[in-house]
Amino acid sequence: MPDLSGVELLREARALAAETVFIMITAFASTETAIEALQHGAYDYITKPFKMEECAPWSAALSRKRQAKAPRHQLRRATWKPGRDKSCSKP
Repeated sequence: MPDLSGVELLREARALAAETVFIMITAFASTETAIEALQHGAYDYITKPFKMEECAPWSAALSRKRQAKAPRHQLRRATWKPGRDKSCSKP
């Protein structure tokens, strides 16, 4: 990317969408960049070239994580009633 590093993009994107999962893929790997990316919230750091089979473990884990979150969100939305509980925020 000509004007922005991957880590800078990660920082800006996480500020806008903290729930989004980021996987850094790079052709110019370094230990320092990998550590920095993970510290700023990257789920994983992959170097090019890579095989799609290498992505299977985190792909399955992210799918399970997303499925686990959905029922809680749906339950909270279904049970929330305005004025009933001032300590809960609207979903």
